[in-house]
Amino acid sequence: HRPLRPVTGVQIPLGTPKALKSFTMPQSMTGFSRIETELPQYGRVVLEASSLNHRFIEVDVRLPKSLTPLIFPINELVRKRFSRGKFLIFLKFAETEKVPTKLVFREDLLREYLNILEKVEKEYRVFGSVGVPDVVSFPGVFSLEGEDPPEEVQSVIMEKVEEVLGSLEEARKKEGEKLVEDIGKRIASLEEKREKIESLSESHRRSIKEKLLERIKRLQEDVELDEVRLNQEVLFYLERSDITEELVRIDSHLKFFQEVLRKDEPIGRKLDFLCQELLREINTIGSKNSLSEISRLVVEFKEELEKVRQQVQNLE
Repeated sequence: HRPLRPVTGVQIPLGTPKALKSFTMPQSMTGFSRIETELPQYGRVVLEASSLNHRFIEVDVRLPKSLTPLIFPINELVRKRFSRGKFLIFLKFAETEKVPTKLVFREDLLREYLNILEKVEKEYRVFGSVGVPDVVSFPGVFSLEGEDPPEEVQSVIMEKVEEVLGSLEEARKKEGEKLVEDIGKRIASLEEKREKIESLSESHRRSIKEKLLERIKRLQEDVELDEVRLNQEVLFYLERSDITEELVRIDSHLKFFQEVLRKDEPIGRKLDFLCQELLREINTIGSKNSLSEISRLVVEFKEELEKVRQQVQNLE
């Protein structure tokens, strides 16, 4: 993967103390580029490169038959420059009649035809004469094929492929800027929701504890209770509804998310994994919680997280 050039002047709002400053942007996996050029003997050619989302890297190179030897080198160029995406590299001649061709005569195939006809004549006594029109009609004996391009033409084509791939990379970078900016805003929103859940959870925990102690006092007026056992039961009840660990892990994941966004490398898979971890933690909070306000925030958190995941899946 080639180093990406820094993108200056782009500010990513991730909350005031955690804001991302200018840095090299990850790439989107979607992009398109097109160029036209003139080739000696071939005339004008059109070269297009496009990429879509893909879990790994897949390259489809479509060239005229005469340029088939260039399929493998072009495939290698794409794989050296990019790490993920489904790529289509397409080259076509604007004027097909200018494509150099040659007439190919398969003498070995003609000889095989004549040998078979001679055998048919001897064994089955089927007689007749074979003329030039018959020979021309024999499939495969004569064919028109494109000539192999000269080395200088191949060199020009490879240079143009580099050029169109460079334009494609720039297009992916620009799209990546937009994705990172959008993801940054949503991560800031998730952090705000986490803080609200934490605040509500602490006040709710204190409220539960106060209510339990009040009920215990009432019970002690009528029944003698084992204080040690009673404290254990209260502690167990409070721990069962405690979401502190989940909130701490969510905070850690969100901070790591921001760190990964700054990396100058393919980050899509790593962020997708972090989205899965965040979803697991917020689901656990939802199952432990009994407060309606927190339930509402959990739903909002999951909705926002799903939007982050969709954007992350567009990143290389």
